[in-house]
Amino acid sequence: MIVTSKELYKIAQEKNFAIPAANYIDALSAAAHIEVAEKLNLPLILEFAEAHETLLPFEDGLEIGKYYAEKAKVPVVLHLDHGTTKEKIFQAIDFGFRSVMIDASSYSFEENVKRTKEIVDYAHLRGVVVEAEIGHVGEGEEYDDQENNNNIYTTAAEAKAFVEATGVDSLAISIGTAHG
Repeated sequence: MIVTSKELYKIAQEKNFAIPAANYIDALSAAAHIEVAEKLNLPLILEFAEAHETLLPFEDGLEIGKYYAEKAKVPVVLHLDHGTTKEKIFQAIDFGFRSVMIDASSYSFEENVKRTKEIVDYAHLRGVVVEAEIGHVGEGEEYDDQENNNNIYTTAAEAKAFVEATGVDSLAISIGTAHG
């Protein structure tokens, strides 16, 4: 059953638990993530990243995610992770994804606000939740090379100004962590 992350975040906050977000790159990984969530009777954020279209055509990724999320017996947020192009993000929204991430963090603060606001306006009209990123959330390899580490920490003032300017629902910030 597909739900929005706003619904799940409220439940998670009330019951004091975290919701795993698992990226899938094919039908097997999507099915496995759903199977584990169902065995544990816990909600799941099922994510397809725009960058994964090198492994799976974008449209196929949307189809696979929607298929498994709709038939799940637990609440599933169908999420486009790290969307970088307006066209792909709009496509995911129009296809039925209930949550999207606009990652314009490589742009200036002002350009990031502009790009994010455009996604927020489109998504909110359709009941879709939007996540954005400011600063730079590093990748694990970057931490091995301290001289070329380009992590940019997010300040509280930047986060507040960004949310106020965009109306975004959630925010990925840089606090020195790495993923990917």
